[in-house]
Amino acid sequence: MANQTLKQKFKFFKKQVRKDIFLKKLIDVYSNPLLDKHQLFEYVPEQIRQQYLDKINLRFNQDQQVILSKMMHCLQIQPDLSNFPQALQEALYTPEEISILTRAISWVATGHEPSGNLKGDLTTLLNDSPLSIQADQAAAQADFQQTRRQLIRLILEQVIEEGVVPRFNDYDYLDDIVPIIRSRYIGQDGAYNSYQSERFLHVLWLLTGQTSVTSFEQALPTALKAVIGPGHPYVPTRAQVSPNANDIAADLIPEWSELKAEQNPERFLEINKEYSLRRTQISGGYAIRDLSIIRGYETDHHLLLRTLVRLIDEEKINREDEALIIGPRYIDEILFFRKYLGLKNTIGLDLYDEGNGMIVSGDMHAMPFQDNQFRLVYTCATLPYSYYVRKVIDEIARVLKDPGYVFIMESAGRIPGPDPLARSDMGNIETALSLFYKYPNKVIAQDPGKSTAPQDYKEWPCFALELHKNVKAL
Repeated sequence: MANQTLKQKFKFFKKQVRKDIFLKKLIDVYSNPLLDKHQLFEYVPEQIRQQYLDKINLRFNQDQQVILSKMMHCLQIQPDLSNFPQALQEALYTPEEISILTRAISWVATGHEPSGNLKGDLTTLLNDSPLSIQADQAAAQADFQQTRRQLIRLILEQVIEEGVVPRFNDYDYLDDIVPIIRSRYIGQDGAYNSYQSERFLHVLWLLTGQTSVTSFEQALPTALKAVIGPGHPYVPTRAQVSPNANDIAADLIPEWSELKAEQNPERFLEINKEYSLRRTQISGGYAIRDLSIIRGYETDHHLLLRTLVRLIDEEKINREDEALIIGPRYIDEILFFRKYLGLKNTIGLDLYDEGNGMIVSGDMHAMPFQDNQFRLVYTCATLPYSYYVRKVIDEIARVLKDPGYVFIMESAGRIPGPDPLARSDMGNIETALSLFYKYPNKVIAQDPGKSTAPQDYKEWPCFALELHKNVKAL
């Protein structure tokens, strides 16, 4: 028995020695400035960035045209505007209702309150971008409540685009509507384009009957639900807990499935911690885990590792800087950053500490760290387990220095959707990048990734950002 134990220890030692030699050689290769593989651009090339911005502008133009077209059709306004604004008067709307509808049309068309020549502004827009409007000769219904519900729905159906918006187990699309609209229109600096996004938020605000703009995030979801009513269709597809998770924690699943995490985050973390401990015990510990940053999630082999090495070599990330790994669970990732990348001040954040002081136990939605503490934040296979990944993004931005660097590798496009365990689904690489819509940023590297479990999720977005802290005014 003793001999068997000794053999196992020796085998493990040899494995560790081979791994150590491999990792040292790997970093040496990617640090060699003479190798073509190392010649990475500092940021994503301007041509690729411009193509993305052109796509966003096209999206906005299409959204504006489709929404305005459908609004005019709903309100019985002719394509040539020959019966505007008479159509609203003939429908027997009250002066106050006509004012709301006219202001809504103006905000969609121009991005501001009606001018003295709204009809002229509309005519100019129609001449520049002819709308496809089918004239409807049926008499308009003077039912303002029904009309505004129709107008709200047609806007929501345009901007809530499946495959583009993230999905959450705990929140429906109305709960998330303000970030959905803002992150849909990204500007030159990587943050959201307020000129484009705010007009649609203002229109929804007007149509819910609100008079003054307060905080859209807090008030608009509630106002929309009050107008649309219960049983609305703006709910993402969701899944049940996987059979594997059920095998590990069948006794926890009923409570887990019913729990709304934000209402009781302490209990949510307790259940997740218990599940994680059981899963770790079953897996046998950290020794069998592969390093995520070299596992090969990218289609462009080791893109994020090569990018990180480049940033360190160019001293954009100093070896004295503090680095944070969210969700390391085991110490191997931290040791890699410390020993092989030279980032000796790397620590981890996880639900519990199994890393001899290298891992701080805590909640990624409310990190136990100071503002502006870290130069680098890295996470892999962790964010989907957030109950609301947007809160985690805000925490990442808070603890980062300015500029700071974010490296993310996460599964996305879950089939059929988020569940009580993996409560956030980022969809794809574009959706994942848009989560940082509040913060000016530059994309350093991006890769759609490849799914290692296509039966469970479609993609594995991998990207690196340089993030700045001058948060866009909300």
